Order: sequence, then C-alpha cells, then structure tokens
Amino acid sequence: MESRPNDKKAARQAAWRRRLQLETFEQSNARRARRREQYRRRLNVETAEQTAARRAAQREYERLRRSQNRRAGWAAQFEAALAYNNMSDVADISDTVATHNCGSLRLECKHCGAKFFDSERFVNSSLSKCCLQSFEL
Repeated sequence: MESRPNDKKAARQAAWRRRLQLETFEQSNARRARRREQYRRRLNVETAEQTAARRAAQREYERLRRSQNRRAGWAAQFEAALAYNNMSDVADISDTVATHNCGSLRLECKHCGAKFFDSERFVNSSLSKCCLQSFEL
C-alpha cells in the first residue's frame, strides 16, 4: 500500500515533536541560534527582487491566515447558533427569565448631549459625570 503525502508529513511532524521533547534547554537554544544565523545569511545574499517576492509571499500568507481564522470563527458561531436553535428539549427561556427594563431614554446632558435612561438617576437627582460636568435635572 502506498502512503499518502499527508501521512508522510504527519509522521515527520510526530518524529520532530519526539525529538524536541528529548532536547535539553541548551540544545534548543543552540538549534535556534543556528537557524537564526542561517536566516541572516540567506537575507544578506538576497537581491532586491527576491526580498520583494519574499515579502509579498509573507503578506499573502498572513492575509490567507487571517481570512481562514475569520471563516473558522464565523463557522463556529454559525454552528453554535444552529445547535441552539435546534434544541427542542429546552424550555423557552422567555418563560423563565424576567424582562429587564431601564425605562425610557429621555434624559439628556445639557453640556454634551449624552442620553440617559430614567433608571440611571442617582439619589440626589444627578446623573453620572459623562463630560466631567454634573448633570442636574
């Protein structure tokens, strides 16, 4: 039976993880230093065109990664919403939770125009200092 490329990649990654687990702190630092030095050398001999191409590839990679992360987040939210909507055995939440009402949004600060609910009134008939001015009714 012929192994697929993904199987080979998974086997290489598993071997690499095992090797990293056996590595000491000093060995890890030495390996990282070698990799940094190799990267610096490669960048030093890079032409302007190669630099531009590398940076364009990096930008494209980051754009795709962000796009995939957004899609994954949206997919998770969508699946959660579907799961919530499909819960037939759960009682309707509106039957068990009381509605909270802050009152009307009719009070306004004469200094900055910020609007307040009736329930935001304090004992002394003033509201919070929205614009560092006391709001007196």
